[in-house]
Amino acid sequence: MPLRNGPSSIMLNVGVTFEWVPLAQDATFVLYHGGSNGGTLASAFFPNAKDLNYLLVYNAAFSLKDWKENMWKIFTHELGHVLGLRHEFAMDTNPTTGKEFEVQKAVQLGARNPDSRSGIDSTREFYALRDYAHGNPPRVVSTDISDYTLK
Repeated sequence: MPLRNGPSSIMLNVGVTFEWVPLAQDATFVLYHGGSNGGTLASAFFPNAKDLNYLLVYNAAFSLKDWKENMWKIFTHELGHVLGLRHEFAMDTNPTTGKEFEVQKAVQLGARNPDSRSGIDSTREFYALRDYAHGNPPRVVSTDISDYTLK
């Protein structure tokens, strides 16, 4: 199934496709109801070497009218994380505490956009990266890009 954006099913063509598999053992991730988690709507994993990951949708996404009617927006946002996209503020430091807002490190690819509207272009650019000469992995700034391949 190609990645599509919203109920109008506009193809994004970012170089990634999703396919339904009937058995969890054959899946890369499982969409799962996560129960109650305060006001959190959903959470997802970032690319990693685990055999199975979870994209969780919590009670708040189903109980808040505005979100329930636009569940596709929540799912699309979380799929961005599955593809490796971080929040725009992932690299920022809290000026009060001096601590980073997000624990997991991030490297910026493309221009920064506080409205997170650069996601589609950045995803296309990221998935177009190829190994450099002599098998060296591609880099974004000074970070090697790891390709996680399923068994």
